[in-house]
Amino acid sequence: MLAAICFLKQKKSGLLVWAALMGAAAAGTRPQLFLVVALILGISLKQGSAKAKTWWLSYTLLLAGCLTWLLPMWYLQAQLRPGEALWRVYPELVYSQWRWRLNMPSIYIGAGDWSPRYLAMRLAQHFLGWFGVGLGFLQSPVMLVLGPIIALLGLAAYSFRHQELEDRNFWKFHTPWALLHIAIIFVCLSGKQRYYLVIYPLLLVALMRGLLKMRPPWNWTALVLPALFLYVTIPAAIQNHREEAPPVRLVRYLEQLYPPSQRKDVVLLFVNVWRNAEWYAPEFRTFRGIPPPAELQEILNGAVAVYTDDAKVPLPEGWRRVPLATFQRSIIIHDKHHFLTLFLIDRHS
Repeated sequence: MLAAICFLKQKKSGLLVWAALMGAAAAGTRPQLFLVVALILGISLKQGSAKAKTWWLSYTLLLAGCLTWLLPMWYLQAQLRPGEALWRVYPELVYSQWRWRLNMPSIYIGAGDWSPRYLAMRLAQHFLGWFGVGLGFLQSPVMLVLGPIIALLGLAAYSFRHQELEDRNFWKFHTPWALLHIAIIFVCLSGKQRYYLVIYPLLLVALMRGLLKMRPPWNWTALVLPALFLYVTIPAAIQNHREEAPPVRLVRYLEQLYPPSQRKDVVLLFVNVWRNAEWYAPEFRTFRGIPPPAELQEILNGAVAVYTDDAKVPLPEGWRRVPLATFQRSIIIHDKHHFLTLFLIDRHS
């Protein structure tokens, strides 16, 4: 997008080459972005009155860049699915990445019951999360008090003052794509703030412009916002570099309890971090799908110990979970699995 905008300003064809190559890289990271990238590239070419040769060059580079990652990935996935027709491997892979979310109310709004409570919770997770998690207001009591005050002050000052021409032009350019981006995330994805990363610069523009345009000496409050961000990010960054993630620490904890020779007799009924257990300690027995309670007693017969990371996993009658250890880190670093509890399953009740 940046290269395409620069092309419109400077009319340099070389920038379109970078736009095409970066677009291919973006589409490789998220294949569903290909049409978005192609549209942005096409709009830039049209508005820049590019020649036919430039059109061909740009889209050829875009397709070539995409094929560079697509063909090897397609081949490798085909090797993992020997019974599936080659032409179906990638379409089925992409479809499966979206199909699973259609029955999950926490992700796809169409799967929810649309009750007032459901919609209120979804609105709070998505939009209040901009401030609570995205800007770090939930990091500490100090941030929880000062953060909303500064944010409300900045947004109010920006919203109710006279908008200058540069402000109107800025929002006229960015509002359409930003609203579309927000709508897609709100409908199709969960409230994880990483999806809204491209929205934060716009939010910070409104906050800082509002604070800076206040009358002296109130405009000095603009210094408070960066100071609060440093107050949040420095401790979080130190913690993130010194400590492993909670899922990894949970697995390391189990590794300390059992030497490699005993791990084959230890069963992990993990729901949240089974993938981490498979990666870091494959000697333990894990299940990608937890067997039903009626089958667990027979399956686990002879196991030295059984553990779970989920407080609601179905268990046979008489079995109970015994909390053993907790692992946590700041929700600001990453909200996924930021708090985990390891349970020992008592099978002798």
